[in-house]
Amino acid sequence: MPLADTTSVISPDSRVSPVFNALSPPIIVIGMHRSGTSMVVGMLHRLGVFMDPELQDDPLTGEVPGERARTDGYGEAVAFRLSNESVMTLADADWQYPAAFMAKRDDPGFTKLAIEKLVKASETTLQTDYLDRCRGGKPEKWGWKDPRTSLTLPYWLALFPEARLLHIRRDNEAIIRSLQKRETIVQREAAEAPPSALQRIKAAAANPAVLMRALRRRVGAPVIERAPMAHDTWLQLADLHLNECLAYRDHAAGYLEMSYEEITGDPVATAKSIAEFAGITAEPEMITRAAGFVRVDRKAIP
Repeated sequence: MPLADTTSVISPDSRVSPVFNALSPPIIVIGMHRSGTSMVVGMLHRLGVFMDPELQDDPLTGEVPGERARTDGYGEAVAFRLSNESVMTLADADWQYPAAFMAKRDDPGFTKLAIEKLVKASETTLQTDYLDRCRGGKPEKWGWKDPRTSLTLPYWLALFPEARLLHIRRDNEAIIRSLQKRETIVQREAAEAPPSALQRIKAAAANPAVLMRALRRRVGAPVIERAPMAHDTWLQLADLHLNECLAYRDHAAGYLEMSYEEITGDPVATAKSIAEFAGITAEPEMITRAAGFVRVDRKAIP
């Protein structure tokens, strides 16, 4: 469940950076991994919402990431993902194994520490690695997507209480099949072309939880070795994300729930709903362009 009140653990001088405070409230896309959140980020992008510096259209071709990027899952603004990971790492947890984080999340002392970390990020990396990379200056509409936000959302709402929440959900079994398919691809590619030492270092640096476990091994501290995820474990993770997101249905600033199947079934209608929810007056051509981002044949993809 969401935290009932976070104001008591934020001091008056520990609010979000004035640079972000001067912007309109963000649009935060929440939902389980592989539920279609990237697809929706692409639609928001084409509706003029700044979601991820890497997703901006190429100035020469006008293109956005290709099919491999769609397979990997794209549109996660790295600065926000790393902020979420840094908070979860405080509890020695990560996105696949969030139990330790969930056990501590609502503790006032942990909450204070986590929010202070995010406030600091709003003054540093969220500016340099996200906001400053928006072409054309400060965005009129903005937001981010990272499935981890489904679990860290109470902290972000302490910084952005007027944020609008766009919740994307999908059939759990379809999510699990997609996750398992991605894991198979990653493992096969790693076996065919093992990463170099430099690539391993870069990957660890981009993943605080992995880096922390590596450091613990180096100093001889106990490390919980994690077995491959079983079907029931994936199911529990999907249920956790779903229930956490549904708890915000009464969020006063705005909550919109959409299903993957609904979006792929009628991209034009959902593009219109997303534009209205985001407060965007979209011309028919813009709606068509946003709907065109959806691969309608995705509903047949396992």
